[in-house]
Amino acid sequence: MIKRNLIILLLVNLFFIIAIKSSSSSVQSLSDVQKSLELIVDGNSQNQNTKQCGTTLENACKNINEAIIYFKSLNSPISPLYNSLILKLVDGTYPISTQIKVDDYWYLTMSPYTDGSKNVIIDGRDMKYTFMDISTFYSVKISISNINFINFDGNFLYYIGLVGTAELDISFSNCKFSNCENFGFYANTYTNKSGSLKFINSIFEKVTFKSLGFYFPNVNIEFISTQMKTVTFEDGFSWNGTVSISSSTFNDITSNSGLFYSLQKLSIMGSTFNNINILSNYYGLINAGDSSLEPYEIKNNIFTNVQGTLLKVFNATIKFNLNKISNDQTNSVIFDISRSNISLDSNTFEISNIFQKDTIKCLTSSITFTNNNGNFIKTSFCRSCEISYNGEKLCESYHPNGSVDSKSISYHLLFIVLILISLLNH
Repeated sequence: MIKRNLIILLLVNLFFIIAIKSSSSSVQSLSDVQKSLELIVDGNSQNQNTKQCGTTLENACKNINEAIIYFKSLNSPISPLYNSLILKLVDGTYPISTQIKVDDYWYLTMSPYTDGSKNVIIDGRDMKYTFMDISTFYSVKISISNINFINFDGNFLYYIGLVGTAELDISFSNCKFSNCENFGFYANTYTNKSGSLKFINSIFEKVTFKSLGFYFPNVNIEFISTQMKTVTFEDGFSWNGTVSISSSTFNDITSNSGLFYSLQKLSIMGSTFNNINILSNYYGLINAGDSSLEPYEIKNNIFTNVQGTLLKVFNATIKFNLNKISNDQTNSVIFDISRSNISLDSNTFEISNIFQKDTIKCLTSSITFTNNNGNFIKTSFCRSCEISYNGEKLCESYHPNGSVDSKSISYHLLFIVLILISLLNH
């Protein structure tokens, strides 16, 4: 009898486990099938039914939070009716003070009700929390386009990927962020899958980023045809996996500790950097170091009036080709290279070194400039280095074992001879 009951108990548990696995797998598969609900939001809506709104313009939801509450009321974690929410916002300004929470099993798309409109504004002056909070075990896809975000103070987006299977796909297209303080896009992720955070044809203007303002490990941060104007960073795009910049413009940028450093991979292509002020002497605009898993690739860009070191490399490889560097006046080292072998090919330099400072600092490295042109004041500080500029040796190598170059020996011998003559005369 006991044996029979034990068998029945085991069978019951087995069926229960199978049911749970079947249920969870069916929920997870829902994320692969788009079942969308489109809701309209209008700040001037006269709809009084807060439990159901947004299906037509006449019963539009009054605000974003009201639409999300209605969407979630239609779904349960086990059998959601929809896994994708599409919000269409009628032109106007939407003051927001309630956090948007993106949970498991659903995607979010947000855009103007009128196609192509630039007149939808989300005002965050009353927001005391992170605007968008994402905590999920599963994949998340968020697409926001043609929205203006103004007056935010604090983290704009916070993401927690809780398991290794979670994937992230967030994109902002034709959006504008302006007049924001302590701004940031921050991730605390446990996922080992790559994701993406994209900004396409978007603008950041008069924005101050907090420390770790762009912190998304294991996620590819992409800027495509995007502008930054009058922006201040604490530490730029740091401690990330991959950052990719293409066809973008950075004007009047200030950073306390560089723009790009401690990245696994960096690509900057066809972009313009103008009036960049790097406040710290310990960092450059671009910093490559031990964390770099692949060579940084910097190609076909324009750098104008960079106040501070442009390129700082330590024990890393970098491809720096077809760029134009133009400074009206420079008071700092342009290239600071340590323990690295780098090649700079087919670049154009227009440098006015009125302060007569060294433009190259080289420690235990080899630097080769090939096919470069323009006006480049080739003054350098060398220690255990070789520097060649279009075939001209700027710096002969000497080694850490104590041997020095012939010029250094001559200066030291002359100094000793002068001392001996002085002593003999007395």
